[in-house]
Amino acid sequence: MSVFRNLLIQSFDSKKIPREYQKVQYIESDGNQYINTGYVPTSGTRLYIKASSHGVASHTALFGCRASDYSNPLLSFIELTMNSDTNLIRLDAGGITGNNASTGVHWVKDEPFTIDVDLYHKKVLVNGNVISKYNSMSYPYSCNVSIGVFAVHHANNYIYPIAGRVYGCTIYNQDTAVRDLVPCYRKNDGVIGFYDIIGKTFYTNIGSGTFAKGGDLKWV
Repeated sequence: MSVFRNLLIQSFDSKKIPREYQKVQYIESDGNQYINTGYVPTSGTRLYIKASSHGVASHTALFGCRASDYSNPLLSFIELTMNSDTNLIRLDAGGITGNNASTGVHWVKDEPFTIDVDLYHKKVLVNGNVISKYNSMSYPYSCNVSIGVFAVHHANNYIYPIAGRVYGCTIYNQDTAVRDLVPCYRKNDGVIGFYDIIGKTFYTNIGSGTFAKGGDLKWV
């Protein structure tokens, strides 16, 4: 089995991080906290995330990035949004946008789900089920800003923030992991964020307030 496949199926709570950090079940935003992953997506990007939502406003986003304008949205953003009017998970990616972007999958308040957005292999899965419309993703994708989590990174701002939990997130360039984000807190000061196993970097809140966290997990 490839390293890529091993990383994808490995449980987030079994991943090792340095002992100065404490792994937790999840980190939680009230809608004012979010993370900049520092990674700019390409047509080779794949993002796998496990998360849940506390309920949404009319349009809130679990992750995403947008260019500085909307003049060519098909080449400028990837984002997962959750709409309150239909309770549907929507994904704008790979040329599928606007009214065509619904995955057809309903979200349930506080119920964890997984989504695997694979621009490289032209495939999207929600809770392990393939969403066939995304099999047509077929043109070069580009964006000039990095991916945000708990909100969309839009130029120099963050829009559509969501209240919810993230249990882990892994980002790939083609079949190579470039971010492997583990929920945790730093033991010496209690700051909560994601530790990136790949880049050995601790990503913390760039919004306001403070993340909440789930229970501690054993270091294994």
